[in-house]
Amino acid sequence: MATWFSEGDIQIEKIITLSDIKGYVLPHAGTEYTKQVLNSTLQFKPKKKFKNVYIYYLPAKKEENININGKKYYHEYYVPWKSLQYFFGKDIEYIGINILQNNKSKIYNKNSIYIISADFSHFLPF
Repeated sequence: MATWFSEGDIQIEKIITLSDIKGYVLPHAGTEYTKQVLNSTLQFKPKKKFKNVYIYYLPAKKEENININGKKYYHEYYVPWKSLQYFFGKDIEYIGINILQNNKSKIYNKNSIYIISADFSHFLPF
């Protein structure tokens, strides 16, 4: 069975700090398969300080498909969350927004970063 997240897959060689980053579109497939996208995207680090990371995700399954020590997660949330937590640290609050359960839009807050959890592997022939 493949591992959904591995710290060893996050290897950013050069950090580029930018002042206008409001968020990211990040893959939610396992880091083994998406490490190039994660590393290329996360090399761009926001200059601003932020307290919250909102991760918007659309689960493909009705039930959570990751079980870590009795806690269950959708991989669409888990992979971006763990990748960002490894990159930014644990002093930030990571808030998952399952768009099937919560259709209330969040008002932009300058003290937050917004993530869209995406799947870049579906429909490749298109």
